[in-house]
Amino acid sequence: MHKLLFAINHQATENAITSKVSDEYLPVDAVTYKEAVLDKLGSTGADTLLIRETLPGSMDLEKLIKRIRVEYPNVRIIVICSERPKEDPFLKMLVDLAVYDIINSNKPRISDICSYILTPRTFRDAVQYGDFLSTSTPMTQTAVKIVESETIEDQKEQGFFGKAKGLFKQIIPVNIKSTSYHGTPPNVASQAENIQQPATQENPEKIRDTSIPKVNYDLFRETVKETEERKAQTNVDAMIKKAVEEKTVFLAKENQSLQQKIIEMESALTSSDSYSVAVIKELTEIKEERDALNLLVNELRTEMQSGFDLYESQLKALQNPENTPTWYSEQSAMWDTQRDSLTKALSEKTKEADELSFKVETLVRQLQELKDKTKNLQEKLQIAQDAQLSDRGTDELIMRLRAELSESKENSNELSRKLTEVQNELSVARQGGPDYSYPIVDVPLLPDDTVYSKPNTSPQTFLFIGSKHGVGTTTAALNTASEFASRGFKTLLIEVNGDYPILNQYFEFTHIPYGFNEVIKDISLGNISNVDKAIIRPHGLSPTQANLYKTYKKLPAGLHFMLFSNKSLVTHDYANNNDLSEATIYTLLSYLIKRQQYSHIILDIQCDDHKMLQAILNSGYPVDKMIMVMTQDSHAIATAGILITTLSRARASSLVANGEFIVNRYNPAVSMTVSKIEKALHLGSTQFSRISEDSTGYFSANQAALPYVVNRGRFTMEYDSLRNKLIGV
Repeated sequence: MHKLLFAINHQATENAITSKVSDEYLPVDAVTYKEAVLDKLGSTGADTLLIRETLPGSMDLEKLIKRIRVEYPNVRIIVICSERPKEDPFLKMLVDLAVYDIINSNKPRISDICSYILTPRTFRDAVQYGDFLSTSTPMTQTAVKIVESETIEDQKEQGFFGKAKGLFKQIIPVNIKSTSYHGTPPNVASQAENIQQPATQENPEKIRDTSIPKVNYDLFRETVKETEERKAQTNVDAMIKKAVEEKTVFLAKENQSLQQKIIEMESALTSSDSYSVAVIKELTEIKEERDALNLLVNELRTEMQSGFDLYESQLKALQNPENTPTWYSEQSAMWDTQRDSLTKALSEKTKEADELSFKVETLVRQLQELKDKTKNLQEKLQIAQDAQLSDRGTDELIMRLRAELSESKENSNELSRKLTEVQNELSVARQGGPDYSYPIVDVPLLPDDTVYSKPNTSPQTFLFIGSKHGVGTTTAALNTASEFASRGFKTLLIEVNGDYPILNQYFEFTHIPYGFNEVIKDISLGNISNVDKAIIRPHGLSPTQANLYKTYKKLPAGLHFMLFSNKSLVTHDYANNNDLSEATIYTLLSYLIKRQQYSHIILDIQCDDHKMLQAILNSGYPVDKMIMVMTQDSHAIATAGILITTLSRARASSLVANGEFIVNRYNPAVSMTVSKIEKALHLGSTQFSRISEDSTGYFSANQAALPYVVNRGRFTMEYDSLRNKLIGV
């Protein structure tokens, strides 16, 4: 069966067509905008495309058809266009691009569309659109008379001689009366007047010429050739049928053998997958143990420093000449006890580090075994690939095995990366853990004496991203963070925008000496404690302007910010920051959750900040949910589809499947409803939330330098509903 891809954006018509052509054509999918056609052709393997000229999308139809002709030359294209004159350049353009199935009508019927699908048109059908048949060579008149076609009895005659007889009957030469002339010879038309006519009473002199007819030898040879080709074709068909039957028997045996090999390979791959899951689980447990060990090592360092301070004070006491021998004896006994305690604690920590090393070595050995199994599977797959049959089902099995093997490779690479991280962190742990003693001198820490509420769930991290610029992503992130903070939860909003940030000016944070860009650079150097200097706590600020002081006091006490410094915004250092990586992002977010004990972290990133997006996705840090913001215009929806596809290909399909999609500035009067957006993006209805349009309310909040929900906007409850969805209430 042929595979049919719909690109008409009309579900009722698609269903009607499907019911009529389902015997020969299998509808594989439907797209609602032009930009998605090429991807769907590649993913579905469709060989027939039904596309409407007025399909939504910013891409030019001519450009789209040219790309299809280049990338998928075997795809048949059926175009439904607005009714045009036959000489219209658009129609000629379609024929020039080898598009012969052209439905040139404003109101095409379902039956007409089905006819075009089931009966492909040719160049003969499409030649009417243009001047393809124009010629400058006039037809030459001949002095022959065409008689009526062969009779029914002649058509029944078979073989070469029967057909030749019919040919002889079709062409009967007539003599042209010879005339003597002087000067210019007469033209063909004048000769036609002298053609012999049958004898009649009025013209007895004109006697019919009974000479031997002149044979058309070219037509004679073509007839012979056609007859022989038909005889040869009959023999060829029989030979092909016999060869196909023999090959089918052979392929059936080969296919049975290959199926058995594939079953064995599938079993091996299943075992490999189970082993990989177990290794990853064990790796996670090791990382947890490592984190706990780091904390213990740091505590030990603190205890050792206290011990050193104590020894120093004791040494000073020894220099006192007033001390008695009894005092020396008591001090020696106490020092021996302290030494034994510290020695025992150090021995225990050393033992824990050795155990962690042994686990790492075991993990290395298991990883090597997994690589050996993967290599063995590769060899088996190559054998199956070399012996694969042309049968469709076998090809699909081979492709599925290839995909599973590729996934196994990716898991192996991921294990290798995580193993490297564990080894690096083990090295740090053996040296006493990260250094948190870096002095903070240039930027004072803001006070924070707030008592925060404890959430019922573990700390959560949310990733806000817009389908394009200007859809209100930062506004949605700010008000969502305000909702969490207003409930007493310690919440941090990080705006990653090094060019045109909003929050710096919104709250008049115009003197930020240390920000996100500096934090990333310091973390790469091991100065993780400098993160605290970049956290803005509005309740701890004391601005000279009275109105700003009142504004900051109105904000929820738990609402904190991390923004770009003024220096970074002026110099645009973020674009050239090579320290932004998976490791620095993982360290930053882990520190904020574990040490600063934030209940909720909200990351607001730009839709075209691919470097930051990849750093988050590849860091291994667990982002709880992605929130994508869009509006009702077609371009925002189309770019949302592109971004969803990009995230799925970047192994972030789980974020898309569990993500929340906000239709911002929602207007119920617009024809593009939420249900239509759901269908266009192939997402579930439970994944969508609406934030209604309220330009007056947002303008009022902006003037007051307050979030929309703090200023009690008309649709504040919609953000409350969004907060409940994010935390699973």
